[in-house]
Amino acid sequence: MADDGNVFSADIPELLDGAPKIEHFSTIMNDIYTNLSQTLDRNPLDESGGDDISKSLKANYEPPKDACLEFLRNVKELAKNHSDDLGNMGNLFNDMNTDNTNQAVGVPGHRH
Repeated sequence: MADDGNVFSADIPELLDGAPKIEHFSTIMNDIYTNLSQTLDRNPLDESGGDDISKSLKANYEPPKDACLEFLRNVKELAKNHSDDLGNMGNLFNDMNTDNTNQAVGVPGHRH
């Protein structure tokens, strides 16, 4: 943790540890999306008729179904992208810390 507001610090191990956890969340979202999508495809509702039930299914079921699947797909992608970015940031900070520590060797009062 930084001593004051003018010093930047990052908990590199936590960043590197968080990336696979978010990746795992993305995998779970992908599993939910895939299973739900396949189940809906295997068990479609018959909305082909012109009766009130068919019209209601078409109006009230299809749009939320599509929106739900899109939401799950977007959450999965967002989590995957954040996982990749978090891992990259952790690696960048880790490399910076190593480089700065190597450059600071022998400088009195310098710490990393």
